[in-house]
Amino acid sequence: MKGDLWTIAVVLVFLAMMLPAVGLGFESAADERTIDEELTLEHQEPVEVSYADDVTDDDVTVTVDGTELEEGTDYDWDSGEITLTNDEYDGETAAVTYSAETQSEETHDVAQVLGVFDGWIAIVLLFVVTGAIVAMAFGGSNFGGR
Repeated sequence: MKGDLWTIAVVLVFLAMMLPAVGLGFESAADERTIDEELTLEHQEPVEVSYADDVTDDDVTVTVDGTELEEGTDYDWDSGEITLTNDEYDGETAAVTYSAETQSEETHDVAQVLGVFDGWIAIVLLFVVTGAIVAMAFGGSNFGGR
């Protein structure tokens, strides 16, 4: 049984160091996705889309009651904001489709779960390292002894 405690300590230290890295990877993971949302348009009032900070291009489609509106004629699109210029559609609900670089729901959920462990990992790492140092300093029989 000699060395079992040492093996457990190494595994715990490895996990304590790797889980935050994996969590950070999930937090920053994003893919370009097509976003479909509904917005209420107001004449000459800019309305921001949900992922305005993550919009990847200026290709947007705005539809009201099956009629596709024309950019420059019916509305202006500026980096995630739609400003209705045609008062005919004032107060109408528009279907807006655009591209944004954002996380999927699954990626977001995994990042949140891994984030829960961040604080506990530091505590586990502290106890494991402290225990290993104490055991080595006082000649613990399970730490590499033969």
